[in-house]
Amino acid sequence: MKSVELLTISEVAARHFEGLLAQEPVPGTQIRISVLQPGTPKADINVTFCPPGEQLVSDLIQYLPNFRVYIEQTAEPFLTGASFDFVSNELGGGELTIKAPNLKTPAGKPEIENISDLGLTEQIEYVIEEINSGLAAHGGKATLKAFIEEEGVVILQFGGGCQGCGMVSVTLQQGIEKTLKARLPFVQVVRDATDHSQGENPYYS
Repeated sequence: MKSVELLTISEVAARHFEGLLAQEPVPGTQIRISVLQPGTPKADINVTFCPPGEQLVSDLIQYLPNFRVYIEQTAEPFLTGASFDFVSNELGGGELTIKAPNLKTPAGKPEIENISDLGLTEQIEYVIEEINSGLAAHGGKATLKAFIEEEGVVILQFGGGCQGCGMVSVTLQQGIEKTLKARLPFVQVVRDATDHSQGENPYYS
């Protein structure tokens, strides 16, 4: 795992997390942070408990004095500059507050108000990034390999947990293809170019 200093977590927020972790019945439980629908207007940050062994090998890790935070690797550009704080109220409780300026737009990329302002290939990549937020939960990822504009054919390659997965054809047809066609009328067919039987040379030429 790659060690990072990605998040700014205030002392008050750290104590809040420590208090929550102290109540967990499984010793060694840590915090895991992922991003739902990153780079979209519906983007959100998901903070969960992570018992030992449930973190992914691809996760990033940020060390704090008394606990660790595992961070979904694909969430890194969206969590750049993110800060966590805990604001107390008069009743003795409080609320965890999160500021993530790049949550809906990755760091270094301009904010997109209308997807149709992008080129066709960029539109496809934009929607695929939304889809990848779901695939990332299983350690998988889809990448645009080619787009044949005159035929409306999108060719994808799968990696991570999706390569070799017996359900990838269902994911492709019922999930990815359906989503791409619904969002992008110019997409007619979505094909998988991944050789799921090979690990060292995973894609057909």
